Amino acid sequence: MSRIFRLRELRGNSYEDFEEDYESFTIEPVLDLKQEWVDSLSLFPFYNHIEIPATISELVSDFCNSHQSNISQQKLLSLIGGAQNAFIGSQPLETDSDPVVKDFENERVELEKLLNVVKRYKFSSNDLNLHSIRFVGPNNVTIGNFKNSWILHRILESVLKDLGEGLDSLEDFNAAAEKEIARTNFVIFSKRQHYVKGLSTRAFNHYLQKIIPGESQRYRDTCTGVFFNCAQIPVVEDNAPLLSPIFKENLAETSPDNIRKLRERVENSLIK
Repeated sequence: MSRIFRLRELRGNSYEDFEEDYESFTIEPVLDLKQEWVDSLSLFPFYNHIEIPATISELVSDFCNSHQSNISQQKLLSLIGGAQNAFIGSQPLETDSDPVVKDFENERVELEKLLNVVKRYKFSSNDLNLHSIRFVGPNNVTIGNFKNSWILHRILESVLKDLGEGLDSLEDFNAAAEKEIARTNFVIFSKRQHYVKGLSTRAFNHYLQKIIPGESQRYRDTCTGVFFNCAQIPVVEDNAPLLSPIFKENLAETSPDNIRKLRERVENSLIK
């Protein structure tokens, strides 16, 4: 059964079909990317075919032919489609300002604090001398203040049990804690688009290093800018420029310095 992703054109604030003929390709994932990039940018297994407007298909084909014949056009098209799909999914939502959503966004920070307390309790008991654990309700009203050492012990043990069984070594505890933290959100919601842009630049750069290793970093950033335009991901402007089916004719329409900044500043979008 075909599950088709169709590349679309950015018009204002929405994505709509290109006003030209489309060509269909089987999706071919770039398998040697970091898992973080694969999770965020891969169209497969959600889609198995991608439809590309003829101009972009010709542009990517021209890039492949002008460098070396064994570069996979389908891999590049799949990466372009994956980048657009991730960028569209990162659009701001009306619910972003909802208190529950903001609470979810910041879960990682407080979970790390909690697990550090539990680690001290488990492995450095002499270093942890809790006075109390307090539960606070609406209007900063205390609804429970627990000082009894046995009650404190039971609360901390329940958190430890929830983390997993048999965590008797510090190494096992740290591994379980990292796994639990990895399940939480790690991107600042208001910077999701910046994160996807940065992740996409790194993925394109990684792939280009493999397929055109003799080229300069600036040239790879320029090529990434062209592929961003193909994916209709704006780097600094609201709309991507018109594209030519001749790859080299698109190079002047890119900003390699801005691509470099996106690639180098992904961490600015992460919760710390």
